[in-house]
Amino acid sequence: MDNEHLDEIRNLQSHVLRLKQEIENISEKTRKLQVKKIEELLVLEETTLKNRFRVVILILTSCIIITSLVIILNYFFFLEAIWICILSGILGSSVSALISALQRKANGWEFKNGLKYPNDSPKDKFSIRMSSFFMTRPILGILSGFIIYYGFQVIGVFQIHSEGLKEASLIFWSILAGLFAKSMIEKLKDVFKNLVGA
Repeated sequence: MDNEHLDEIRNLQSHVLRLKQEIENISEKTRKLQVKKIEELLVLEETTLKNRFRVVILILTSCIIITSLVIILNYFFFLEAIWICILSGILGSSVSALISALQRKANGWEFKNGLKYPNDSPKDKFSIRMSSFFMTRPILGILSGFIIYYGFQVIGVFQIHSEGLKEASLIFWSILAGLFAKSMIEKLKDVFKNLVGA
């Protein structure tokens, strides 16, 4: 009886070893296929990804430089407070998008079919789909500027007029709102849902 149990255990152990070897073989084949597929995708899509990355960097850097210059030179332009808020919001949002784009590029590429290079982690990588979001991200800064300008008027933190304008405060809060525009909009949506009970 004991010998029968021992034989059965040995048979099961050898079966487990065979299955383990088969799994290893399949995993190796899958890995090789994936490497081959990634190499093909690199040839097909890497140039497009690099070009799109350059366009994103050019647009965001231009937004940062232009808005910074206008804000700094506002002593000559004498723009109204609302425009200062909008430009500062664009500046903050563009900086945030630029940091995010650079971070994703440092992590690698994500191809159109979802495969990632050089590895799956970290998860966030630069892709064509995300590049469109980065290029339109300064628009969130415009919304942030409006929110700060009208929000401060409604709350009454300070009066926005030619005599009592605290321009430095407006610039500070608008840049901050632009940096966190995505999060701020999500929070405002939650607040609105709570107010109307949706």
